[in-house]
Amino acid sequence: MAVYTKITKKDISSLVADYQIDKIDKLQGIKKGIENTNYLLKTKNNKFILTIFEKRVQNKDLPFFMRLMEKLNQKKIICPKPLRTKRGSHITKIKQKSACIVTFLEGKDKTNLNYKNCFDIGKNIAKFHSVTTKLKLNRQNSIIIYTLVEPSTSNFIKNESKSHNIPCFGVLDHLIPQFESLFGEKATRRPSGQHELNTEYYKKIEAIQYTLAHDDGQQLESMVDADIILLGVSRTSKTPTSIYLAEKGFRTGNIPLVSHQEVPDFIFNAPSLLVGLFIDPDRLVDIRKTRMNLLNDKQQGYANIDFIKEEIIKSKKMFASHKIPTIDVTRKSVEETAAAIVKMYEIRKGI
Repeated sequence: MAVYTKITKKDISSLVADYQIDKIDKLQGIKKGIENTNYLLKTKNNKFILTIFEKRVQNKDLPFFMRLMEKLNQKKIICPKPLRTKRGSHITKIKQKSACIVTFLEGKDKTNLNYKNCFDIGKNIAKFHSVTTKLKLNRQNSIIIYTLVEPSTSNFIKNESKSHNIPCFGVLDHLIPQFESLFGEKATRRPSGQHELNTEYYKKIEAIQYTLAHDDGQQLESMVDADIILLGVSRTSKTPTSIYLAEKGFRTGNIPLVSHQEVPDFIFNAPSLLVGLFIDPDRLVDIRKTRMNLLNDKQQGYANIDFIKEEIIKSKKMFASHKIPTIDVTRKSVEETAAAIVKMYEIRKGI
């Protein structure tokens, strides 16, 4: 809930009279957020956001952030632009609290990020840093808390903080000597020393990349190079199990068993460990119905019990005809399924 201060259309009419914007036709509270009160303001042709700053925000900091957003807009950085009142101020008052009105940015929440999304985020953050280093805007930090272990870097932070009269505290500065004394061993003070980029690390990364590239029946020709190949009808946990196995260093491919699509013979002849996954039909009906509701999917037959029973029977016959070991995933977690597969792999390899 992020509507802590209640306002009416009368309140907002009095407020916007001080701005060069049209009459507000709609006022709507925005529930997302945790700290300040936010309202969506709609005019005939535009949308704006009203932010009312609550108790945690210090009024002395607001001009800095308003100027920063204004400068970023001038530099073509995508961010809301604060509006100025007729008096030239970014900050106004409503219900005895500081507030501002900013432009509205169109967009939607992104819950599942892909590689391009991550690249775009990094690119925009880099652009943001590049632009802000050239802006003549400063805001004093009230306190610095750091967890650095490398002495030269932490000493630099401490010296700079001292020169600017900023309180500075190293969380690990007192802990590390205590641990050295307790364990009778000198700390290496090497950053990220617990995450060494050794052979095992690179093997894991390569396995993850391979598995992502061979998910859901992709690149069948090179899937014969996999350590493990999972087969099963839709929604039998093939992808999450594959990713879990990849994180353990196993190059894993998975193939969905779809009606009227045959698995190529060269897959059955591959040196990889083939494992068939199946599930109770009634449980699969529930899973598929949930998926269809989430995606607003209307395809016929996908969650039909008779169709699913036939799918499961056919998959079991195929597993049996090719002597593929199987796992019932109905009551198993991904971790349990993966553990069973790893055991099969070790037995096969004589480990």
